[in-house]
Amino acid sequence: MQLAQFNIARLLHDRGDPRVAGFEDNSARISALAKRFDGFVWSLPEDEMRDACADPEGPFGDDPRMTATLSVWSSEEALRLFAHHTIHKRFYARRAEWFEVLDGPHLVMWEIEDGAYPDLPDAVARLDHLGRHGGSDHAYAWGRYARGAA
Repeated sequence: MQLAQFNIARLLHDRGDPRVAGFEDNSARISALAKRFDGFVWSLPEDEMRDACADPEGPFGDDPRMTATLSVWSSEEALRLFAHHTIHKRFYARRAEWFEVLDGPHLVMWEIEDGAYPDLPDAVARLDHLGRHGGSDHAYAWGRYARGAA
């Protein structure tokens, strides 16, 4: 089994605004680092995610400030090491400068069969499930990995 993860954020300002440049100018750099990191398996290409965020019929209803990442990792530990023990940690620490605080969860994880890749509708549904029902084997967040945790 591998780990799928989906996270969303909504920029405080429009893309191209200098107040979110620190995020925008480094997004590709952090993505490239993730793809080289031991334990990274796959991610939905950034242009596909950007298109989904701009689609009026998509999960975010044509909200140009939404941003998201959908990826697969060999394990929760591999994702944790990347997120909290690389330069990604410095950018994550600055999230309040660039992103709104969302009402519900912004990250969801779930196990996925080796060689399988999640799709965006499933990821959105799992994030919604986590927000409505709390952590479970179907959808959980950091620290909620215990089997059957509710």
